[in-house]
Amino acid sequence: MIPYEYIDKENDGSFYKVKVINKQKGERYTSQLLAAEVGEAKVYPTAASTTISIALDKQYNNASYKIYSVDGRVVVSGTLENIVNTVPIGNLSSGSYLVSVQAANKRTVSHLQKI
Repeated sequence: MIPYEYIDKENDGSFYKVKVINKQKGERYTSQLLAAEVGEAKVYPTAASTTISIALDKQYNNASYKIYSVDGRVVVSGTLENIVNTVPIGNLSSGSYLVSVQAANKRTVSHLQKI
């Protein structure tokens, strides 16, 4: 399991980074990403074992999501066809992930803890 660190101190708490620690390569931070409150979508619950919900404020054409592991790999992706969408996460390993939602010209990113 890769340890992570949540940082919410810059720009009045609107941004966060994930600290990735690798014993052989040292540590690094992911690039800054917008927190969930900034965009057009809500991801809940933030800690889940089988499914998460992604709720959009309205119906969009071409809305999509990607779930990233802390090392930056896309592990799940798909389209969002409804206002409230259920995404299965049961196949993911326990740990921390980032959920990116793209709708219209806005991107929302939030933290997910798979338990």
